[in-house]
Amino acid sequence: MNSGEGAEEVVENISGVTKSIIKTHEEAAEIFAILSYILGGISILGLWVSFKQKKFSNMVCVATLVFAFVVLIFAKQTGTTGGEIRHTEIRTENNTPTIENKNTEKDDNN
Repeated sequence: MNSGEGAEEVVENISGVTKSIIKTHEEAAEIFAILSYILGGISILGLWVSFKQKKFSNMVCVATLVFAFVVLIFAKQTGTTGGEIRHTEIRTENNTPTIENKNTEKDDNN
């Protein structure tokens, strides 16, 4: 989030980069940041519960682990949307026509 504003200024001037692609990445990063903060809070709670040896400490541990995997999914999504800004070959709207063109070429050869 700290480096995002400066990077946004740089990539806005690159051809093929639209504001909607940048906005998609920005929104994914905001969600990821919020979930990361929540995970940190849950982790601190889990640490406290573990030190106090509460009966429900195992449940908090499992809940923290499950939530960590959810946050990991959002981290992957944020990274992918960031990569799509500069790497047009991984954008989903660009992949579909390429696959169709390859299938058309195969049909023409047969």
